[in-house]
Amino acid sequence: MSSHTQHTPEPGRLLVTACDTGSANAMAPMLVRLSRTYVVFAQAPAARVFDRWRIPYVPVPQFQWNELSERGMRILDEQQPRAVLAGTSWGPTVDKALTLAAREQGIPCAAVVEHWDLYRERFSRVADGKITDLDKFLPDRIWVNDEIACAEATAAGLHGNVIDVVGQPHLEHQIGMLLAQGICKRNNTIVYISERVGEDFPNGSPLYRGFDEFKVLEALMSAANFSRTRILIKLHPQEPFDKYTNIIGSEFGGKVEVLKDANNAELIMTAGRIVGMYSMLLLEAALVREDVISFMPGGNSSMFIGNRLGATLPAQTTNELKLLLGDLQDAPALSITRFGSRFLGSSDRMIEAVERMMV
Repeated sequence: MSSHTQHTPEPGRLLVTACDTGSANAMAPMLVRLSRTYVVFAQAPAARVFDRWRIPYVPVPQFQWNELSERGMRILDEQQPRAVLAGTSWGPTVDKALTLAAREQGIPCAAVVEHWDLYRERFSRVADGKITDLDKFLPDRIWVNDEIACAEATAAGLHGNVIDVVGQPHLEHQIGMLLAQGICKRNNTIVYISERVGEDFPNGSPLYRGFDEFKVLEALMSAANFSRTRILIKLHPQEPFDKYTNIIGSEFGGKVEVLKDANNAELIMTAGRIVGMYSMLLLEAALVREDVISFMPGGNSSMFIGNRLGATLPAQTTNELKLLLGDLQDAPALSITRFGSRFLGSSDRMIEAVERMMV
């Protein structure tokens, strides 16, 4: 069965939705082991994740805000599921459409919060960095990564009695993938983990972070010793390849390079240093590395769970960053960290949560 095969409705099964890479990553390791029958509705870039895992899905387009309820109800009427498991995403997505429709129809629904931030924003409408329609898209149950996420979500205003700690199957899976690389020789490159910050949290908006990805790259370039290293930029899946052309220019040609097809595991295991802001990829690296740097100039380092847990090294100034970059030849052997060990058993716990919802 191909990834794009339309499924024949089968009442009583699980209906899964995903839009973003993070949600699809979190669910895929669990879905391939799930004994229950399920159908997946996916938007890009989640679809690309399911392609890699060879998980069949029904592709769906981007929706508009005013059609979410109608679109969601149409899919429910066609599929007649026993329960809905949704990712969480920005904008008018299939996740929100099915969550809204399931709640209206009284169908059990859970949503996966795969990161440690934006606990309320994920279930609301956000435009130009401002929250509207607060909590409009809340499901029956909210699945989070650990007890810290549970406490933080409750502190953010979500009701603790609807939150379940199920773990993070993607991070559990990554531990095995990374360690399977074996003993890798570290090089003297600095890998910059880019992500969309300025677009999602624009300057002047209530959600402004105090920095953006361009400011971070410029500061990293000023901190790097280019006589001994070069910078490799790992783009977020939703970022264009030419995003940093104006910053790199001819002056830094050969010293700063944007990676077109990056092997994340290879980068994590071989880079001299890894620098980013608050990407999930930083947490993946911290599963096996103690020297991952979270650099947020002008921002609040405690907003990132990696810094709060001590899994990553925070820097808020260029001088702090220079000290953390240090000697790129200082490369201890990589093994599972204390941070990484907290996610063992995640897929089993998520499967158990699915079974409880399907009763």
